[in-house]
Amino acid sequence: MKKLLCLILLAGIFGFVSCKKKDNSSSNPPNPNGTCRMIFYQDTSQVNYFYYNAANRIIRAEFIYPPADTNWNTYFYDNDHVSYMTTWVGYRYDTVWYSWDSGRYTGCTENGVVYKIIYDNLNRVSRVEEYQNSVKMAYSEYTWDANNNCTMCINYALSGPSFVANLRTEFTFGTNKNFYYSLGMPPVNSLGMGIGLFGSVNNITLVRFVYPLQSTSSLVHFNYSSFNSYGYPLRCVLTDSLNHLQSNVVMGYACP
Repeated sequence: MKKLLCLILLAGIFGFVSCKKKDNSSSNPPNPNGTCRMIFYQDTSQVNYFYYNAANRIIRAEFIYPPADTNWNTYFYDNDHVSYMTTWVGYRYDTVWYSWDSGRYTGCTENGVVYKIIYDNLNRVSRVEEYQNSVKMAYSEYTWDANNNCTMCINYALSGPSFVANLRTEFTFGTNKNFYYSLGMPPVNSLGMGIGLFGSVNNITLVRFVYPLQSTSSLVHFNYSSFNSYGYPLRCVLTDSLNHLQSNVVMGYACP
């Protein structure tokens, strides 16, 4: 599901359960990734809805691009973790199978492509490797700060006999909450920035893309104008390096 790499403007999560506020007395830990869960996201090109099961775990995603395009993901659980996910994008239906061991995701498989997830000694994703026909084709490496925010991701692709860095993504953070992280998604089944977007705790203020092979770069600024009482963003304007408007974003949450 490499389309998730387009998520700098975010794809969303939709479900079968109503968006009511959750009961924190559940026997399963509610909101394992934070106090609130994002229940909708709207920008200038799409509207997304976010729903959860009784244990506040993500179960389905819809990505609505008016006037007529709707894509979706649906998550299926084995106890407390996602065992597989079904996706519909435009005209294609796929299934993503997740592997789980010792309390964490260790990889996933989609259409014969295998992603292996490697962790550092603090249980943070340090590397994701992509295999096709048992041959490693690409990988991404991740750097984290003391607040469990991903500050950098470097993508490497196989070029002849060796791997070449073709994209470096750098993140800067504020001190409030990350609305992506509030979704509680399993690791993104692709290489690149998705791990940083969804796995970082604090709100992202800047994403910088550096293309070493072309010696070029680009920026996306996250300009927040309001937060709820729990520290989650409610409104954000995305701009480029010249302060040109990229998108106006409005978000909503289910909180205690």
